Amino acid sequence: KAPAKGTEMGPVSLNVHGRSVEVPAGCPEMGVAAATFLDLCGKPLGAADYIAIAGTFHTVLLSDVPFLGLSDVNHVRRFITLVDALYDAGTKLVVHAAAQPDELLTTGGDGAANFDEVFAFDRTVSRLVEMGGVEYLGMSAWAGRGVKTTGIDKLTPRK
Repeated sequence: KAPAKGTEMGPVSLNVHGRSVEVPAGCPEMGVAAATFLDLCGKPLGAADYIAIAGTFHTVLLSDVPFLGLSDVNHVRRFITLVDALYDAGTKLVVHAAAQPDELLTTGGDGAANFDEVFAFDRTVSRLVEMGGVEYLGMSAWAGRGVKTTGIDKLTPRK
């Protein structure tokens, strides 16, 4: 059976301050987007771009999140900014990563030189854990936008 009109996933272009931000797979009508880590954090995107994504999609599937090192601090900063934007908007984030949130950042003994990033990443870890919790998943930030959140209270937290 063919998908209903307006429910197919495909490339989505968002206009942010007169420029185009590309989401490789999304369906604004259904409120779902899918991208790899490099799609969203490997390009020069900033807070406004991530806020536009959060304002368009109630759920973002993010795959291929690697171990992160401070040798590529731009990837780390973008990931922090992405998570902040999605968290602040109440957007649901499903992540496929190389490790659990608290094991993703490896400082390689360079944590003191990049204290700001290490400190901010600790907040990101906390937010990622919260975003995977029942309370966050049951939020009604998208209520009234055609999103049903019933049944979320039946989820069991991962141990």
